[in-house]
Formats: sequence, structure tokens, C-alpha cells
Amino acid sequence: MNTSEGLLLKNLILHGHRKEYRVPFHPGINIIYGDADTGKSSILRLVYYLLGGKEIKLDKEITSSVKHATLELHINGRPYCISRDLFNPSKDIDVYFCELSKISDSFPEKFRSSVTKGDEQNKSLSDFLLEALEFPTVRLKQAPTKDSSETARLSFLDLFKFMYLDQDDVGSSHMLNIGNPVLETKNREVLKYIFNVLDSSASELEVEISKKSTDKTQLISQYTAITSFLKQTEFKDTESLDEEISNIDLVKAELKDQVSDLNKRMTSDNALYQGLKDALNTISLKIDQQEDTKKSKLRNIERFTRLLNEYENDIERIKAGVSAREIIGRDVQEQTNCPICETVIEIQDLSEKFDLPDDSRLKNELSAITRRTRDLKQLISENRADLEIANSLLSALIQRKTKLAR
Repeated sequence: MNTSEGLLLKNLILHGHRKEYRVPFHPGINIIYGDADTGKSSILRLVYYLLGGKEIKLDKEITSSVKHATLELHINGRPYCISRDLFNPSKDIDVYFCELSKISDSFPEKFRSSVTKGDEQNKSLSDFLLEALEFPTVRLKQAPTKDSSETARLSFLDLFKFMYLDQDDVGSSHMLNIGNPVLETKNREVLKYIFNVLDSSASELEVEISKKSTDKTQLISQYTAITSFLKQTEFKDTESLDEEISNIDLVKAELKDQVSDLNKRMTSDNALYQGLKDALNTISLKIDQQEDTKKSKLRNIERFTRLLNEYENDIERIKAGVSAREIIGRDVQEQTNCPICETVIEIQDLSEKFDLPDDSRLKNELSAITRRTRDLKQLISENRADLEIANSLLSALIQRKTKLAR
């Protein structure tokens, strides 16, 4: 037999915190011997774990001093190194396509462990090993006597577990899981594969039969459901069913037209509503403007009226001053008796005893104030006219807003 064919272990390396621990393997039979509790079983468990096992039981000495492990092996003469985290089984497995001495110059490919299924991006380590060994990939039925039995893909660990057997399991019924129908059946199919008595073509046909049987079951279920429906609806033949379908199609078309018409009316109503809303907003804005105008005109009328009253009072005072000037400014030559002592008093030269203003200055002031009074009356009249217009417009806008709101 050519030793370059198949799977050949080369080295098991435990990467520690301070140093590396190496277990070499050689072509042919390798005998692992030693005293009890020296790590013989741990070596086998580590090899199984690095080839895709789901979990590993480690001794305390290993967990306290080792970070991860690497398995160097040859598959059909090609070198590979499998590196895996010992404390996180679900983490992806690194596979280097080189010898151990060249790992630092290579970049690994990632493969899924047996804990997580492979996908289109990352294959499982089991698929990689089977392809590297050039083993045919087959699916095994879990219940060969049933056409609709589910199938499971043959994995590398299904084969490897018969290569690494605990001494207590050899010759025991536990080796084939006798009593567990699913596992027992699968184990028998794996042994057929190992001894080359499992026809891969027949296996593929069985998988196809399983799919067809499943499809058949689904179709029967659908047929049963449709038959039950037809019985409940009491359709006598296909013609009555076709007639009912045609009636339903007519109802659907009518409902579709009604929905389309309703959508158009809703669109129209929305446009009308938006127009009314815009009109109401415009009217409200104009009402606010007229309210402001009304308040402004009222303030102007009040202010101008108050100022007009002051000017009219000033006019009266100036007129009184002019009249007094005319009276006080005349010199009177008269005599009169004192009402108390009957002494004769001469009334004369009164103008010399008063400081009387010039007539022209009073008349100019009177003329100016009179002119301002006329201007104020004009302004008051104009503001009153504007106020009436604002009231009229405001009343019309409020009526229009009330009508649109309805």
C-alpha cells in the first residue's frame, strides 16, 4: 500500500503560554504507552477534536498551560495543518495548506466546526476532509424502509468514530447504538459505506425517492384540503365551480372599479379640501389685517380728537387774550369814589401799569392753531372713513369665512 495515500498524522502540537508540547507520529503503527494519568487518552481526544469533534474534555494540567492546538497531517500526500481553539468549540477552525514549518508564511482558510453547520461561504471541516480524501459524498436515509425518510449527509466523524474505539466499546452493543433506531440505522449505513457495500448511486436514488415521497405527501394533503373545501361549498361539478369563479371575477372587477372611483373622488375631495383650507387661511389672514387696520384707525381718531380739543382750548384762550388786550389796553380818564372812605380815585393810564402783548403775535398764533385744527378735523374725518371701510370689509370676510367653514 502506498503510504502517501489516505490520512497520515505527522505531529500534534500544543501551544502553551511558555513553551510548545509536541507529540510526533510516524508511518505505520504508533503505540502510545505510559503510566496511568500521563495523558495517553488526552492525545486521542485532542486528535479527534482537531478533526472536527464537537467538544473535548481536557485535564487541568492542559487547560492551565495550553492556549490552542495544531495537528499536522498529510492527506493523499499533501501537507495540511489544522489549528483550533481548545476553549471555544463553536469558533471557526483554521486550516493551513502547508507544513508546520511554513505556517508563519501562510494564511489559513476558515472552516466550520461540527457544532455549526457549513454554509455557502464557509464549508464545514468534515466536508473539507472528505473532499481532500476524495471520498464520495452521499446522504444516508435514517429509516431505509420508509420512502419518505429524512436523509443526513455522511460526515467525516461518522467514519472516524470507527477508527478510534474505546476498548470498552469494542464488541459492545453501544458501538452501534443498538436500541436507538435512528443512530443504529445510520451506523449500519456507515459500515456499509466503509466496507464499500453501499451503492452511492442507489443512495442518490433513495434520496430522490425521499424527496418525491415528501412532495407526494404534500400534494395529497393539499388535495385533501381542496376536496374538503369543495364538499363544504357543495359544488356538484367543475362547470358550477367555473361559473362561480366567473361570478367572483365579475365581483372583483366591479369592486376594483368602485375602488378606483373612490380613489378619484378622494383625490378630488382632497384637492377641494386643500383649496378650501387655503381660502380659509387667506381669509383669516385678511381678517387679521383688517383687525389691525381697525385698531390703528381707532387709535388715530382718539389721538387726533384729544389733540383737537387741546387746540380748541388754546384758541379760546388766545381769543380771550385778544379781547382782554383790547379792553386793558385803552386809557380811561374817569374818577370814582372809594366805596369805603368816599375818597375820589382817578382811573387813568392803565396801559402803563400792564405788560400787554403785541396784537400781531397773538393773531399769528391764533391763525396757526386754527389751521392745525382744520387739518386735524380732516385727518379725523379720513380715519373715520377708513374705519367704516375696515368694518365693512371685516364683516364681509367674517361672513365668507363662516360660509366656507360650513
